[in-house]
Amino acid sequence: MKQLPYQADITIQNAVHCAIPRDQARFISESISYEKTYWRQGPFKKEQHKYKAYFFTHKSREYSFFLTGHLKRVLFWCKENGVRVKVSGTRPSQCMDPFRRAPILPNITLRPDQVELVNEALRIKRGVIKAPTRTGKTVIQYAIVSAYNGINTLFLAHTKDLVNQLADEGKRFGFNIARFVGEHKDLNWAEKDQVVVMTRQSCANLIKRNHPLADYFNMIVIDEAHHVTSPDGQYAKILTHIKAPLRYGFTATMPDSVESSLSLEGYVGPIVGELTIEEAINKDILVKPKMIIRKAPHSRIAIQTKYADVYDKGIVNNLNRNKMIADITKEYVDNGSSVLILVNKILHGHNIETELREIFVPAYYVQGETETKTRDWVKRNLIAKRIMCVIATTVWKEGINIPSLNVCINAAGGKSEISTLQSVGRSLTKTEGKDHAVIVDLFDPSHHYLISHFGERIILYTDQGWI
Repeated sequence: MKQLPYQADITIQNAVHCAIPRDQARFISESISYEKTYWRQGPFKKEQHKYKAYFFTHKSREYSFFLTGHLKRVLFWCKENGVRVKVSGTRPSQCMDPFRRAPILPNITLRPDQVELVNEALRIKRGVIKAPTRTGKTVIQYAIVSAYNGINTLFLAHTKDLVNQLADEGKRFGFNIARFVGEHKDLNWAEKDQVVVMTRQSCANLIKRNHPLADYFNMIVIDEAHHVTSPDGQYAKILTHIKAPLRYGFTATMPDSVESSLSLEGYVGPIVGELTIEEAINKDILVKPKMIIRKAPHSRIAIQTKYADVYDKGIVNNLNRNKMIADITKEYVDNGSSVLILVNKILHGHNIETELREIFVPAYYVQGETETKTRDWVKRNLIAKRIMCVIATTVWKEGINIPSLNVCINAAGGKSEISTLQSVGRSLTKTEGKDHAVIVDLFDPSHHYLISHFGERIILYTDQGWI
């Protein structure tokens, strides 16, 4: 058989980058291409233009560099398109094999679906596990960590609440935990088998201060990994600086753009396992939500042309809508159900809090400025139902575990699949005596922006089989 006259000579440099001679880069470029847009002023208005971009991170005189997480994609594309490939260098994750042992967590029996996800993650050694909120992702994370003896692991999250929750769970499982929540303290860099849990912001600050993070960690675990969205973002800088060969990301929802998906795949890895919401409900891991759709009072905002003004007048400062949310909340609280009201804007939460106060419904408001100790206290008491109503901004939209929660009210609206699923997922945990959860959404009929966003959410709920 006649051989093709070209070949891609790929060299694995480390867990972050692979190199290919610059004159051969064109043979693999399509495998890591994506469409980007930009806006340029036209004769009458700004106009959108599109162009093709390629996920090469940088170049030297002789080589172009792409992300090691894309290697599987590149090799598959070359095979499909007849490009002969030679790969040299050892995959860094293979160096971790001598540290491998059987995963085990004290007093925890993994479900069959968890065992399957753990085993697949350990087999591939880097990648993303997609599983719905409240299906035990933290157990899977620490089960993976438990399979390696004598290595250091870095857990990254984007909020203080998630860091505290991850650290508390790690201590419960008997791991040697060092916790960073905003403050900076010195680590014992000689210590082994250590799990460090910190916010991505703290990690970025440590890197700026030239802390010896780059070669300290053997494994990185990223909670809510869909925040790895850009080659220029904070996560990208961290995951380039730290050369840990074992990389795992966990998320309930994948990024919603090709560039974001390629970023997550490149810096972490491809999807290695998935549990869908439907599967989790069928396996009796989650409860099926009961959707309640309420029509919000009409407001005179049709003349508004800017979305910011529509959202301000139609959602945040819509007095009748906020009164309606308060009345709905009172109905459930009076019947013994705990309620979480989710908002995007701080002022919106204050407005709803005011309306709840008017009808004598005690409520606590958790936002970015709420102290960590107070957040933890509110969460514990909401779980125990000593507190029956909490209003929360996006600081509680992701990852916060409130298993006993009965009702989630999406007061914020919006159209993002990621945001919607993360929001309503708060209430789906199955606990003793809880066979369903209530999700309340509002149809806002007063402006085409809000009508369109509601339509996006309805399609999502329909696709999930909830309505």
